[in-house]
Amino acid sequence: MAGELGASELAALERHWLLYDLTELGELAEAARRHAELERLAAGLQQPLYRHSALAWRGVWSGLAGRFDEAERLAGDAVRLAEDAGDPDARLHHTAQLVAVRREQGRLDELLADIEALAGTESDAVAWRAILPLAHLDAGDRTAARTAYDRALAGGTAAIPRNMYWLAATASLAEAAAELGDARAGAALYAELEPYADRLVQWSFSGSAGSVQRLLARTAAVAGRPDAARAHFEAALAQHAALDAAPLLARTRCDYGEWLLAESPADAAHARSLLRDAQAAARRLGMAGVAARSREQG
Repeated sequence: MAGELGASELAALERHWLLYDLTELGELAEAARRHAELERLAAGLQQPLYRHSALAWRGVWSGLAGRFDEAERLAGDAVRLAEDAGDPDARLHHTAQLVAVRREQGRLDELLADIEALAGTESDAVAWRAILPLAHLDAGDRTAARTAYDRALAGGTAAIPRNMYWLAATASLAEAAAELGDARAGAALYAELEPYADRLVQWSFSGSAGSVQRLLARTAAVAGRPDAARAHFEAALAQHAALDAAPLLARTRCDYGEWLLAESPADAAHARSLLRDAQAAARRLGMAGVAARSREQG
């Protein structure tokens, strides 16, 4: 309709939000095609906000490919455009882009002060409150992580607002539940996420946390459901391999290898193979946290 009306701004805005849907659905080839259209429209309009949007999405693709330095550079270029346009949320979006990068690098604690501030002041603070336990875990502070986690889940899973940040927030809390060994909340979070098993967890237009299948595997594992955990891990491996998302594949191999080593002595050789592959990829990509975990276990 925007095309028929010749409404270029509307067409650019439509593609921005369509990209969100396509990436969450895992339709990355179609998303890349639509992103190319957005870039052409943004170049024609020469409006900073649409150029910012196009750059931010390019950063998402860079992060999925493990080109973290490039993703960070694009985030810097994008925030300057947003600030030039007078966007009051420019710095917030920039922090979100850095969260996506630092999470994969195992350096989320570097943004701890920013995340704590946003978790306490933003009207849409649910996603920031949910990621805060993971930042404390990257800092090696399990006590603070548990406190932040309990606060984020104080009202139970039903209290997580069903808005555009719901999936990202629920996925982050599922990750924390697995890391902290919370079987009860893990089971509840599993039930919440199960209907969305084939989705990707999209952090707005700042990055992707990958397949929900991996979070289902981790929550099934902590809830004592080994058969479900194994099936979900295998599904996550297949999805991340199909997407050619090296960082997500490395993280999944590390999670799966750790779990197999603890859960199934008969699979020890396979577990160590997964951990070796995870360590090699993580070292190459600069994923310090995953590299350290896979080295300790393998």
